[in-house]
Amino acid sequence: MSSVTNRIAVWVGAASALLVAVVLGSGCDRSAQPPMATVVIKGEATTRPAKGRVILFGVDALGPGLLDEMVEGGHTPTFARLYEMAAVGTLDVRPTVMPPLSPRIWASIATGQIPREHGIVDWADILPDGRVVLFSTSDRKAPAIWNVVSALGRRVAVVNWLMTYPAEVVNGFVISDRYDLMWAEREASQSNVETRRDVGRAVYPSSLIPRIGKVKGLKPPAVPIAAEYEAIDREILRMAMAGLREIPVDVALIYMRAFDEVCHTAWYSHEPLPGMKVEGNGVDVVVEYLERFDWILAELLSTLEPEDHLVIVSDHGFEPNPRLGDGEAPHLQGIHESDHTATATLILAGPRIQKGVRIGMASVFDVMPTVLELAGLPSARNLPGKVFAEAFLPEEREFLPPVESYTQTWSEGQSDDEATEADAAIMERLRSLGYIDEKGPRDP
Repeated sequence: MSSVTNRIAVWVGAASALLVAVVLGSGCDRSAQPPMATVVIKGEATTRPAKGRVILFGVDALGPGLLDEMVEGGHTPTFARLYEMAAVGTLDVRPTVMPPLSPRIWASIATGQIPREHGIVDWADILPDGRVVLFSTSDRKAPAIWNVVSALGRRVAVVNWLMTYPAEVVNGFVISDRYDLMWAEREASQSNVETRRDVGRAVYPSSLIPRIGKVKGLKPPAVPIAAEYEAIDREILRMAMAGLREIPVDVALIYMRAFDEVCHTAWYSHEPLPGMKVEGNGVDVVVEYLERFDWILAELLSTLEPEDHLVIVSDHGFEPNPRLGDGEAPHLQGIHESDHTATATLILAGPRIQKGVRIGMASVFDVMPTVLELAGLPSARNLPGKVFAEAFLPEEREFLPPVESYTQTWSEGQSDDEATEADAAIMERLRSLGYIDEKGPRDP
């Protein structure tokens, strides 16, 4: 099955060549009113035919030093094989504002813009009337990769990416980060509140929901158990593969989040402070989880074709919490606050990429231009990043000329400010992980 779309392209102005591309979904549930972005492309967009897919695979909390340690220690044979067939580097996330914060970083990866420009500056926002609500799709002020890909006539999939609820209209499909409500189900039961979600707004097109099926067992364990966290990320990959079988795409973004909770709750099993007793019979939960995640990566690699490109990125690393038990963060074993944790993993593989090489440090803003180039689509001069040329084979460095700018507006009247009981439960879970307080967003 495939979703049918109508694209309207209107050229205005002789010199400025302003192209307004609006992607309209004909198969959406009109009563649900999914968000719809109007992408404005200033300048002429030069494209090339797509020879394969581009998969942007986001893994929360996968620090490059830790991953090197796992590969060198023989814990992750799939990652070791990937190192031999890929360009391996690092990603500098400090420009998204310190300390590293996942919503800001993943939004910067998706939009290629600084937080002040893309608008996602924290987990939640305080509205003028004093209500605290989670940031959502319509809070994003800059077009994301999926908007640009759609506007230029290619097909795109977005699975579990942060701050993608409600699922917006794209030329392809979106399974939003609140489809399973992993956090809400547990926190709702503990807080004795009702868990509500509008399933019709969690996936676009909603007709895809029967194909991807119900979410199975996505509840974080009360104590860190690697196998149960593995089940969370494996379920995300299962939904992604089910969607891709129904709606083939040119570009796919898939975000895996369980490792962040593993590190927050079990980091001392891997890196205990001096004199601290390690609980859990000496099991290193961090290592055990990555050994299991290596199997998930192997499953993903088995679905790739020779012409496909794979880009793996993370958002930050982890370090021990020296304040454990002081009342401020009494239960968080791992944190990410220092410059040491503001360097993330970057791995690129595919026919245009150098194989088995170590490359330098890219900016977090380079991800979007690089993904667009691999997809045969141009970057833009209003993006602060650039195509990360160092990863490409020398003969593959003739990149498409950028357009002047990509900008966007939302459909008139679009608003997602209504907070539900599920939102409150998610925020309670975020507070338990030290991610949110009542002070509102940090200054970007």
